[in-house]
Amino acid sequence: MSSSTVLYALLSVFLVSRYVKYRNGCKSVAGIPIMTVPCAPFSLLGSLLPTSRFNPGMCFQWEWRNWIYERYGSETVAIVPFLFGRPIIYTSSLEVSREVLDTKNPFLKAEDATQAVLQYGHNIFTSNGDEWKRHRRILGPAFTTETYNMVWEETSSLYHEMCSEEGWDAKNTVDLPAVKVFTDKFSLIILSRCAFGVPLGWKQEKPKEGEMAFGDALLHVMDSCIARLITPRWMYWLPVPQLHQIEKAHRTLSDVMHKLIREQRQAFSAEKDGEGSKRRDVVSLMVRAREQEGKFTMSDDELVGNTFFLLFAGHETMAHIWNSTLGFLALYEDIQVDMYKEIQAAAPDDTPITFSMASQLDKVLACFIETGRLFSPGFVLVRDTTDNIVLPHFERSGARSQVGLGPDVRVAVDVVGLHHNPRHFSEPEEYRPSRWYGVSESDVSIFSVGPRACTGRRFALTEACCFLAHLLRDWRVEIIARPGESKTEWRQRVMRAHTTMTMGVGDVPVRLIRRERL
Repeated sequence: MSSSTVLYALLSVFLVSRYVKYRNGCKSVAGIPIMTVPCAPFSLLGSLLPTSRFNPGMCFQWEWRNWIYERYGSETVAIVPFLFGRPIIYTSSLEVSREVLDTKNPFLKAEDATQAVLQYGHNIFTSNGDEWKRHRRILGPAFTTETYNMVWEETSSLYHEMCSEEGWDAKNTVDLPAVKVFTDKFSLIILSRCAFGVPLGWKQEKPKEGEMAFGDALLHVMDSCIARLITPRWMYWLPVPQLHQIEKAHRTLSDVMHKLIREQRQAFSAEKDGEGSKRRDVVSLMVRAREQEGKFTMSDDELVGNTFFLLFAGHETMAHIWNSTLGFLALYEDIQVDMYKEIQAAAPDDTPITFSMASQLDKVLACFIETGRLFSPGFVLVRDTTDNIVLPHFERSGARSQVGLGPDVRVAVDVVGLHHNPRHFSEPEEYRPSRWYGVSESDVSIFSVGPRACTGRRFALTEACCFLAHLLRDWRVEIIARPGESKTEWRQRVMRAHTTMTMGVGDVPVRLIRRERL
């Protein structure tokens, strides 16, 4: 048999297999409009190639947010690949999202969709069913009013420390070419203090020879999650300094987390004996809850896994949304004025802004939430069906019907699409914080919806409210534009989403101008 015949036979088998794969994929999503593509968005090849007319890629939810559902006349669309990857149903409907994320319905998180946060162990984000309830039972006591009061105090303290250490106290204007340099650092230090109980300062001491500072380790770990996930372990033995830094950072963080758990277990024993004092950081409270529940309720690896997830989710959420919020506030000076008046009414002149005033700062918090709507860090939530289920189906015309799905069908809540769905949010491209005035915390969809909404959402909202209230009482924010650049052009250039494991904007250049108090 000639080589050409063999190649022809192999090609024929491949083409037939792709045709069968595509037909089966279409059958599994029958009743839903289908977009045919070569590669699924989260397949290896599909994710490496940029978003284009022929390839959704990792950024399609942002790049196509204003036309994909309109084009297919539906709030739910199935992307079916004919080469690589599995079919995925994407929905921008809040009603469908609630059904998909309801723990009573036959949906589970697939392990391959949560690999990035499995690096340190199973956690509340990766778990399902009774396992998820067990994780939530341990994490619940770590998030209390006392915790949120501590978050406020530490955020206020760090804000003043940052202004002093950066020399802002002696300046009337401060240029920030990239806000995220400061928001990244601020978020990590607050997490270090409030989640780990490690009192990092804005200016950190140099580590001993051959060691890595805890703060540097945190930053390296956050920046290298994807690299750590896709790089084979044997490559860390190669003489590549960048890989050695990644390995050292992850090892340092792991050692610190295990050490903290050991120390808190000993501290809990001392408390029972009438010695020692209680700590308020999240890790300490989780360890205490675990010890009270019994040692078989959660392993040390699971405690570490939950700690890492809280670190990852907390940092990505706060750093990204703060970064974008300051960009929007620089664009909308009238919104800044409204916020400043609200802050002054709650804490006039030099009155300390305290946790007790948080309920009076609705407009401040609404600005943060509205930014999270436009740029949701957690831009997709993936589930797999485990049984037959009937879901509502909404057409763009307003017509409603139902569609049935069988088991092992992948459904993704398109968080970007949901937050740009004009049925849920009028004029979705507009930055309008007023749409969140008076909305209850449970209805704030930037932290997901349903029973599995983010456990640390009040932690994040407390930190955001405190930081913005302090910053905007002292400073007015304006854009740093290029010569001849308008605000509209600045927004088009700067306020564009980038997606990796999470979604956010890049460098946001703004200028802080010291306020003259009313």
